[in-house]
Amino acid sequence: MNKIGIDLGASHIGIGITDEKGLLINKKYILFRNKIEKNYLIDIIQKNIYELLDNKKINLSNIESIGLGLPGGVKKHEGIFYGSKYYMLNIEEFNIKEVLNSIFKKKIYIENDCNCAMLCEAQKGALKNCSDGLMFTLGTGVGISIMKKINSKITLGDEIQIKKIIDINNKTYIRSFKNLSRIYEDKIGSTNITRGKIFEDIEAGSIVAKNTLYKYLDNIVEGLNILSKQIQIYNICIGGGFSEYSRYYIYYLKEKLPNFNINTSKYKNDSAIIGATLLGVI
Repeated sequence: MNKIGIDLGASHIGIGITDEKGLLINKKYILFRNKIEKNYLIDIIQKNIYELLDNKKINLSNIESIGLGLPGGVKKHEGIFYGSKYYMLNIEEFNIKEVLNSIFKKKIYIENDCNCAMLCEAQKGALKNCSDGLMFTLGTGVGISIMKKINSKITLGDEIQIKKIIDINNKTYIRSFKNLSRIYEDKIGSTNITRGKIFEDIEAGSIVAKNTLYKYLDNIVEGLNILSKQIQIYNICIGGGFSEYSRYYIYYLKEKLPNFNINTSKYKNDSAIIGATLLGVI
């Protein structure tokens, strides 16, 4: 049977359908233009799920489950999303499992969005052959997930605790892709540039763009060196929108962190959607 995965971000929502092999056969990303509240979020989910099903001529009866990767905190067994006020989101706490079950009459699973991305990469992606790992999804915000495998069973750690470890001496070492873009905006005296602008300018030979990226990466290197001493994990996966530009930085990180196994997400920004379809299985 098919499954549906949903990845709610601070600036967009991604919805996809997988086949019996767990491969994405249809997906859609919707960018938020205005603040998103609970009722509008449910409308977006409902409308786009039906559109994706119609596009592939799939009947709702062929959908086994719907999984959601949500930003921040969730009470996954009860189906409660604690909500988010970050960037384009303006959502109060509510039982999203109950609401979606009343609409679709399907099994509904929820999890932190970065944990969903980690499930995907640990099960079938960059960390598939690793016994443990640490994942960062770098986009509008920063997601963090820790993973350990015991007898092939995947367990996930506490994101909040990891964030406490990584923010040392009031310094945040690993910042979002959006933060990098803002820093670069200040450097070049421009506003509202696309996130990929810094890489376009690197291609064009900009020393300012290159130095800005390397300073951002050096902070990541310093943070990972500190964090590894705390948790003894050296298998790293970078996901989110930043992973789409890995050719500009992956070799730099590998050179600076020779004792680490540095990877970017095999499934790039789709990993949280795919991971959401694995909820209830792993």
